[in-house]
Amino acid sequence: MISNCIICNEIRFYEFLMSITDAQILVRNGNQYETSSFLDAQTTSVTVVMVAFSPEYGLASTISIDASLGPDVSVDFSVKHFQSLEGKKLERYKWVCISGFVLAGVILVEKIVTILGKDWKEERVGFFVDLVVQVFLPVLYFAVRLPQVMASSHMISETIGLAGLAGVPWASRNISLATKIEQFFQGIDKFEAKLDSEYIMSIFYFIHATSALFRLIIQTSAHPRTAILVSTISKAADDLWHWIILFLMVNFGFIMLGIAQFGSDKEEFSSILTSFETLWEMLLGSMLESGDIPSSTWSSNWLIMTYLLLYNFLVFMIM
Repeated sequence: MISNCIICNEIRFYEFLMSITDAQILVRNGNQYETSSFLDAQTTSVTVVMVAFSPEYGLASTISIDASLGPDVSVDFSVKHFQSLEGKKLERYKWVCISGFVLAGVILVEKIVTILGKDWKEERVGFFVDLVVQVFLPVLYFAVRLPQVMASSHMISETIGLAGLAGVPWASRNISLATKIEQFFQGIDKFEAKLDSEYIMSIFYFIHATSALFRLIIQTSAHPRTAILVSTISKAADDLWHWIILFLMVNFGFIMLGIAQFGSDKEEFSSILTSFETLWEMLLGSMLESGDIPSSTWSSNWLIMTYLLLYNFLVFMIM
């Protein structure tokens, strides 16, 4: 979507750094530096943050390019989006929220009526679980999310619009540079805070959706023919628990072995997290390159070959 907007000239970039070669003054940790002294021998990382806005879609984005400077230079990027809802889309979302509230109320009444005719001691756990998953979490989510969505257009105006980054008077000679920089970073901070809020809401939604999915899976145990998954886990729980303990021990051991043997040479074993990702990809069938020659395979280095074969034989064939 962003690339299309660039082609159509419908996207605006508000980038304070602009270009290191073009900007006369850059800011680092709130302090102003001339371009020639912005980077020095002690610089370990450089982050370039750009803010993009597509008025047609009401979509604002931050594009962060991170460069780590060390023995090897690594570059990564991340993109975060915030979109406002207006007009018919906002009206549809309001009706979705209203339907969610009504449905939660109907489920609440149904659960209360159902529990009255059953043994409370046997049904109370399931009753409270259903109450949380089907009533409390949806109501809480829509109650928090609806005001945020209704204020999304105003938030775009405050952060990206004339009241925010687009309104910074860079060309004015009557306003000091320090004031302009402060106004710019206030807009950036507001936008970052809104993106953080969106991320928190996405986590909330993920927890709610995941809990609803697990509830649905557990409900399949109501019929013997659809209870295969739940019955298998319940009957094999003891064996599965011991297998998980064994798998964690083996995996952690190979992580430590990979870091000790290959951590200084290969990025894939530079830390515990990257080593875990490497081993997990190996579980899915991925194999490492030896690293000696760009086109070399895993079998051209006998240490890597031995490591990979041991791990795969132990995990796949024995465990």
